Amino acid sequence: MPRANAIVRCLAAGGPPAMALADVICQLVVKGAELGELEEYEIPDLDAVAAGVVDPPLLKRRRFRRDWLERIFDAIELDAFSRLPARHRRPSAAAAAVNFQCLLRQRLPKNLLRT
Repeated sequence: MPRANAIVRCLAAGGPPAMALADVICQLVVKGAELGELEEYEIPDLDAVAAGVVDPPLLKRRRFRRDWLERIFDAIELDAFSRLPARHRRPSAAAAAVNFQCLLRQRLPKNLLRT
């Protein structure tokens, strides 16, 4: 949970890094859904559970991939989101997602990411 807490803290802090992080998360979800890359999981049908069904059917759902969360956490640790422009300062958020992916592939040390 500490990794998820770091993501929430970054978003809650506001400012340009939070906006860039929010843009990247949105783009990953949108593009991931388009490409069929969201993680599938199953949950019990809550209506059936409420009706008292002993073995309720499972419903398929899709969510943000967990390995993406790990990469986002790594980028937060590297202070990468302070280097990405927020969506409102450029025409497309897709560029932020591409820049983010490049930064993750390079695994740059913190001192190289700071300006």
